[in-house]
Amino acid sequence: MKTTFFKFAALIVLTSPTAVLAAEPPASGVPASDPRAGKNFIPTVAYSEADDQRVLEFFKGMRVADVSDGMDAVGLQNTGLMSADIRPLWKDTQKFTHRFIGIAITARYVPTQRPPAGRMKTEDYDRWVGEWYKNKSSEPFTALLRPGSALVIEDAAEVDVGSIGSNNIISWKLRGCVGVVTSATARDTDEIIT
Repeated sequence: MKTTFFKFAALIVLTSPTAVLAAEPPASGVPASDPRAGKNFIPTVAYSEADDQRVLEFFKGMRVADVSDGMDAVGLQNTGLMSADIRPLWKDTQKFTHRFIGIAITARYVPTQRPPAGRMKTEDYDRWVGEWYKNKSSEPFTALLRPGSALVIEDAAEVDVGSIGSNNIISWKLRGCVGVVTSATARDTDEIIT
């Protein structure tokens, strides 16, 4: 499986603001209708954008090693680490602009039991693709992205479909996403780097 990502994850070890905010309730509540409140059976604490910015401020200027060592010191050894197989799509060793700090929004793709499109007329294929991306693989996590978000995507195993490309990267960036970490494949990498 190919592994790529948009920028080097400077602080991807921080997968939740709860590591910093656990002792304090959120400064401003998030309505239960907000997608951040979750759709599951486990109560989910939702933080506001101001809460996110407060957490990000704590980590400004820190190195990954600083955060990892700090987590080890408070009993969180081997927590929040990403696969060593994941490498940066590009590196800037002069100004280190490839680094980013963000609040992780996590997503996982799972295999489908639906058959591939197969051979069909162009118009039929266009309809199939439109249906697929609108209703079956619609990236519902996009609504959660806001300034300071870092998108973390785990792809379905053994899939090589180019889950991310310049179109969705640009739309995520316009929402405020600061970087993407993924085990998925990426296409349009020249445009992503630019």
